[in-house]
This record gives sequence, C-alpha cells and structure tokens, in this order.
Amino acid sequence: MTMFEDIPLTPASAGPILFVQFSDKLLTSDRRFRDYYQSVYSKVDGYFLPEHFMEIPYWIAVISGMLPREAQRDLLVIDNMAEAVALLNGRYRDYIVMASVMDANETFVRSLITATRNRFVLGGYTNQLAYRDLDRCVYLSKTEQLREVLPGLDTTRPPEYSLFNSLECIP
Repeated sequence: MTMFEDIPLTPASAGPILFVQFSDKLLTSDRRFRDYYQSVYSKVDGYFLPEHFMEIPYWIAVISGMLPREAQRDLLVIDNMAEAVALLNGRYRDYIVMASVMDANETFVRSLITATRNRFVLGGYTNQLAYRDLDRCVYLSKTEQLREVLPGLDTTRPPEYSLFNSLECIP
C-alpha cells in the first residue's frame, strides 16, 4: 500500500470525500436479471428496487459512518462515464474519491483515475498490483487500513446512510 506521499491526511485535512458507485445501467447490458427482480419486488410489500443498484452499497454506509460527522461527503452514481469525468474534473475536482473495485467495474475505475486529477482510495477484490503505477491512488485490502490513509477515523461508529436518503429502501 502506498500513501499519498505529498500530503499527510487526516479526516479534517483530507477535504471532501466522494463515494462513487457504478450503476447497473452502465455495468450490465442484459436487463433480464434486473427486470425479473423488479417484477418480484413490486409484488412484495415493503420491497423497493433502486434504479441503479440491487441493494444499497453497504461499504459506503460503513465508511461514511467512520468519518467525522462534520466531514463533507457526497455520492456519485455513475451511469455515464463522460459525464462522470466532467464532474470529477469540475464540481468534484478537490474531492478524494473512494471506490470499490470489482471485475465488473475495474476498467471504469481505471478510466476515472487516468482521466482526472483526484486522489483515489480503492478497495475491493481485484489485483492491487494493477494500480501500483498510479501515483494518486491507494488500494486497501480491508477497511481498517483506512486509518493509515486518513488517521483519526472512528472505526467503531455505526454505518451512516444519509447519502441514500432519497431512496425508499433505507433501513
């Protein structure tokens, strides 16, 4: 794991955090699976299928909860890469971007890193070594390592779901 060499970070000095989640619309061209679940969910009282993912990305709520309450945080659900790059180079240019890397989104994550100037904190189950050549990126293998990148996080705090307030399926 490489740290951001140039700037020692704490939750207070890190700046705003942007969680990115890739939409099913971008990742999956075959809609049959999602259409099936939509038909099932619509028949069960209390169930709701969000537009962009099957369930709330729990990793975002967990890490958001670790941040100080006053920390600025935002969520970007990506369903169009060109728009996402424009947003990262514009409105979100000063944000640290956090993403969960999976086989399904790995090429998109790498594209974001190379097309923007943001610092990235990654986690997931893909090959960490594939990101060693990217100087604005750190790849963690577990959430506890976040304290090495952002010292002072409280890993005992509960998940925080405010980024998902607009969804009907908040616990």
